[in-house]
Amino acid sequence: MMTEVMTAIKHSGDTSRWRWLFFGLIVGSVGLSWSGVIDRYTTVYIDEALVQASSAFVIARAMNALISFLQSVTFEFSVGIGGSVGAGQVLDPLNDLVEQYSSAMKLAIGSLVIQKVLLEIVSDNIFKILLTISGVALLISAVINRSFAAGYLGLFLLRLFFALLFLRFALVLVVAANGIVDQAFLHQRTENQLQILESIEGVNEQDNKFTNPELHSSLTANITELQQQAITLTQRLSTVPPQQRPQLQRQLADINNQIQLAELAREGKTPGFFAAISNSFSSLGDGIAAIKDAVNPRQVYQLKQRLDNAVANILNLMALFFLKTLLLPLLFLYILNKGFKLIWRINPGLVLQPATK
Repeated sequence: MMTEVMTAIKHSGDTSRWRWLFFGLIVGSVGLSWSGVIDRYTTVYIDEALVQASSAFVIARAMNALISFLQSVTFEFSVGIGGSVGAGQVLDPLNDLVEQYSSAMKLAIGSLVIQKVLLEIVSDNIFKILLTISGVALLISAVINRSFAAGYLGLFLLRLFFALLFLRFALVLVVAANGIVDQAFLHQRTENQLQILESIEGVNEQDNKFTNPELHSSLTANITELQQQAITLTQRLSTVPPQQRPQLQRQLADINNQIQLAELAREGKTPGFFAAISNSFSSLGDGIAAIKDAVNPRQVYQLKQRLDNAVANILNLMALFFLKTLLLPLLFLYILNKGFKLIWRINPGLVLQPATK
């Protein structure tokens, strides 16, 4: 069908206008290649998308760390013979979803990094020089032969120019089109979902560092002492009778929880409702008491409810990043690829050579 359209244009006697159009296309595309206008836009878009995807990944890791910590918390109870229960075991399904969300963010970041590297390659001077040489050779051939597609050489130069033009601008146009769609429809939605997840208590880490050197030193000393106790208990577990092991295991779990909280507090990254604990680590005894006061089943249940409510937001973010970093780029690339194949198959001489009377 395309050949029939070209034949119709040829017999219309309006080939001169088409030749001038191709002349303008060659000069304009070479000039656009050297100007780097689209290159700069796509680079800015990829950088912004990488920052957004990295923020989403950080949130995923923070949620995973919080859930993992809650799953390690145990509470003592004294009903009947007494015992302990894991407070965070009910979070296993949500933890699996967060792991998948984290993997999706890794894939999105990887896709964006690949696009950035490829953009840097096709924006290199070597592609600009090759496109320029091809365009100049095609123009010289057209001037000498009075046609852009005269003979096999002219047709080869024309197709070579379009091939280089495709390599130079295909990915650039794909990323640019994806950026336009993203800014128009996806970017703000993604930001809204990220803000909802960041608002969950315990997910958004505090960046403040301790300014009190004595408190920092006290925390470091507490961590060292707790680690020594954990080593001692671990060694005793292999030597004591089986009936004594449950008690030692509970003590070891309590010490490990204490170490994790102390490390978070020392780094100024104490999650949400544990923030008050950071000022209570003046001594080992105060630290243990702070844990028992700050972490209780009711608080864990309330946090679980908030995390459960965030499932829809996690799924929305996964879908949005899949769309903007994988599906849309592949769709635009498929469209451009189809157009390139169409151009390569047709005979441009039907349009660019003078009509036969």
